[in-house]
Amino acid sequence: MAVTLRILGVLLLLPAWTNAQRIEFYEADAAKGGLVGSLPSDSTTTLDLKASKDWDNDEIRSIRLRWALPGTIIRLFDAPNGGTDDDWCKIVVKECVREVVIEHLQINQKTDTFEQTFHPKDRNSHSRNQLNGKVSRIELVAGRADKVPMVARCGIAIERAFPFNEKNGAAHLEKAQGSQYRLYYPDLSVERGDGVVVSFKMNHVRSGLQDDRAAVTVIFDSAGEVADIEVSIRFGKEGERWSKAAEDFGKPIKEFTDPVAELMDAAEKAIAAMTDHGGREYFSTYIRHTTNNLRTAIREAIGK
Repeated sequence: MAVTLRILGVLLLLPAWTNAQRIEFYEADAAKGGLVGSLPSDSTTTLDLKASKDWDNDEIRSIRLRWALPGTIIRLFDAPNGGTDDDWCKIVVKECVREVVIEHLQINQKTDTFEQTFHPKDRNSHSRNQLNGKVSRIELVAGRADKVPMVARCGIAIERAFPFNEKNGAAHLEKAQGSQYRLYYPDLSVERGDGVVVSFKMNHVRSGLQDDRAAVTVIFDSAGEVADIEVSIRFGKEGERWSKAAEDFGKPIKEFTDPVAELMDAAEKAIAAMTDHGGREYFSTYIRHTTNNLRTAIREAIGK
């Protein structure tokens, strides 16, 4: 069964904010192994690992950057006092992106996203363990928030609203009324006039059965208001189809007080008529809830 809706407007619900901007330090190469610790990537701080009670000294080998600000500087030292007469490295962030992995510390490289320089004490050494696994000091200097583009600002705000902790960071799982609903990380783009387009997919997780699936595209204007939204829902493999659009109510969109509520109510009536609806009866509510939280996140990113 499929449901296709084209609607305007949302009901405001506030999300539970999380910290999306962070720098994670790992004990193995390629951001694998145990997490040694993490720091907010939008802060400036200095950490002596040898004196720290919360961090293990001489363990860090790789880093994952999450939404680090352009201009962020990370310095890692073998010496606890930050002396440059021992092995150390410097990483400068050039572009704010969702995730970047620094494979290990002993390399010189330039990418579109960051620049890394390694300063060995012994330039003739070929050991993989000069600085890798020997870090005793971290110096972090935050970059400039005013240099973050709109798409990245929206991505940060969305990840603050939805912790994407499933499927290697690709999905967010919520449980409600005994059912599970999964949101996948959205595609983001900027429209002319600074509008933002957010496209995402959601599933009603049905254990042992084919999931119900929704595809949603929301267009926000430059003020962070919903300019348009299109929702397509497909229920399993039942083969039935149900569809409804705003014009089916016989009045212009601008006359709707809450078109999303009216259309979702119609969808809920159709779902209730099924002999096996289970968690489906809450799927439209979850779609509405997710869209509302996205609106809050986008308005935060735009500064409204």
